[in-house]
Amino acid sequence: MYLASVGPLRTPLRRVPGNVVALGIVSLVTDVSAEMVTAILPLYLVFGLGLNPLQFGLLDGLYAGATAVLRLAGGHVADRWRRLKTVAGVGYALSAISKLGFLAAGSTVPAIGAVLAVDRAGKGIRTAPRDALISLSSDPATLGRSFGVHRALDTIGAFLGPLVATLVLWTSLNNYNAVFVTSFSLATCAVLILTTFVRDHPHPNPTPLQPDRHPNPTAVQADRRPDSSAVQADRRPDSSAVQADRRPDSSAVQADRRPDSSAVRADRRPDPAAAQADHRPNPTVVQADRRPDPAVVQADRRPDPAAQADRRPDSAVVQAGRRPDPAAAQADCLLDPTSAAGEPEPGLVAGRCGEVGKGSVLGLLRDVDFRRCCIWAAGLGLFTITDSFVYLAVQRRWDIGTNLFPLLPLGTAGTFLLLAIPLGRLGDRVGRWKVFLGGHLALIVALLLVCGPAGTWWLVLALHGAFYAATDGVLPAAVGPLLPENLRASGLAVLQTGQALARMAAAVGVGLLWTLWDLRPALLAITVALLAVTIAAAIFKPLEVRR
Repeated sequence: MYLASVGPLRTPLRRVPGNVVALGIVSLVTDVSAEMVTAILPLYLVFGLGLNPLQFGLLDGLYAGATAVLRLAGGHVADRWRRLKTVAGVGYALSAISKLGFLAAGSTVPAIGAVLAVDRAGKGIRTAPRDALISLSSDPATLGRSFGVHRALDTIGAFLGPLVATLVLWTSLNNYNAVFVTSFSLATCAVLILTTFVRDHPHPNPTPLQPDRHPNPTAVQADRRPDSSAVQADRRPDSSAVQADRRPDSSAVQADRRPDSSAVRADRRPDPAAAQADHRPNPTVVQADRRPDPAVVQADRRPDPAAQADRRPDSAVVQAGRRPDPAAAQADCLLDPTSAAGEPEPGLVAGRCGEVGKGSVLGLLRDVDFRRCCIWAAGLGLFTITDSFVYLAVQRRWDIGTNLFPLLPLGTAGTFLLLAIPLGRLGDRVGRWKVFLGGHLALIVALLLVCGPAGTWWLVLALHGAFYAATDGVLPAAVGPLLPENLRASGLAVLQTGQALARMAAAVGVGLLWTLWDLRPALLAITVALLAVTIAAAIFKPLEVRR
């Protein structure tokens, strides 16, 4: 039985579709597996293998950016095959298999890099189809809540992962291979849960004329196929009239063909005028019978303008279907910009999904709002410090012991877990772009605390978790309504690819600056740049937020 078949859950996850909860459980188990490796990876590479910050930055950048190209491939294949669940499952399976690669890689840095690339490739393949499934399974007005619930379940896994890794290391006497085997087993369980409980969401077939995007099938048939009785009446005249025209009355035929013997001569050689009257009826009558009036022919074969309105809609309607104006684009997209009370939803924007050029992935970038959103997301990602560097900076700033280092992600995950749903709902009410930028402000404050003389490590981790709660699910929820259903996965893949490439460059840049300038100057430079981009993104908003 699919968990999605139970419909929206009422308690405790009120009004959340079952498919979203099923995907959240898959992400929960997967994140336990992934965070087991992520929690020990900086400790293993920096303290175990002795890599310097630049070397670690290269591997961390590979870990963050290896998903970039395959995000596009995963989204494109999912949209082309219309199999979101299948493509996501391939990504989950690839990440599970990669956990065994750490056993073979040993302490060889290039081999570890290759294994990390395969693991992140699996994440890149699955992310866009999974987010598209969440978006298509949810009510557009509550996308923030749906993504918040999914991210909350995902974060429970991120919270449990470091605990499980620490427990496994303690019971195995610091044997890292035991962590990798346990991680593989959990990732395999996640693939089985996806196969069993998640229901795929078929893509709609694009229609050439879409005045309403999803018109009533009955109305479509009425427009394109006129009433059969009327067609028969127009093209096949009444049978009684046909018989009267082509087969005259039998008594008259007998009277004409077998006349009285006394008048045989007169009947066989009739008067020419009478013969014309008998065998060649009045031309006016013939034309009326066999060649109907031209006006009737035109009415039958070439319908009047009213019929043309049925088969060939008015040009204004066609334009509304194929090239809607910005005001009507909201109805053409999957999102109604008004609430049940008639008020505009604050988190929803006036997209332009019906414009020319949206039939391809590259055509999506012709929409100014979507293009700006991708640019700003990538620009912010270019100055976003990665998780591993945050934990290394916290460990160095407050001199935390290596035995406690794997537990640092718990502070981030715990805050994320508490705030994911509330911030998602807040984005639905006040605007998702505002919440998204607020998350980056939380990260800026966290980095300033690391660089400054005051502050505590737990406050830094709490702000780091708030950053993820305000950005990780809110951004896809804000961008999803801008995209047509049949290109939803591809559009989200374009967005996430830009972010992944930017964060890969950020990881390498932080490692380089840390190597050249030391920790504090490197973080200050990154923080100032991130603040400048955040202010610019707030001024030149990519989304036409209602309020």
